[in-house]
Amino acid sequence: MRYWRRLGWAGCTNNGIFAKRTVFETLGGFKAIPIMEDYDFSMRMHEQFRVVRVCEPKLVVSTRRHLKAGFIKTRMQWILIKRLYKLGVSPYALARWYRDVR
Repeated sequence: MRYWRRLGWAGCTNNGIFAKRTVFETLGGFKAIPIMEDYDFSMRMHEQFRVVRVCEPKLVVSTRRHLKAGFIKTRMQWILIKRLYKLGVSPYALARWYRDVR
């Protein structure tokens, strides 16, 4: 996991963000942006509140994107998008590189 964290992947997923309603409302909810709204919310939550990582029970999430594009390509895409977002690239531009696979 340390390796993935250095690459910028760990903590950049949309898998299971749980927050009390008061926390969600205090932070103004998710921003109305097409991508990275979960990451943005998570970072704002970390800045203002004590955040706890819950490891059990495991969440079951869709593998659709990994199956369609491949595991390595999907992970590298996530890393690149997160880095570009942190560098200030518009979420609207980033969304063009991360199309819906449904």
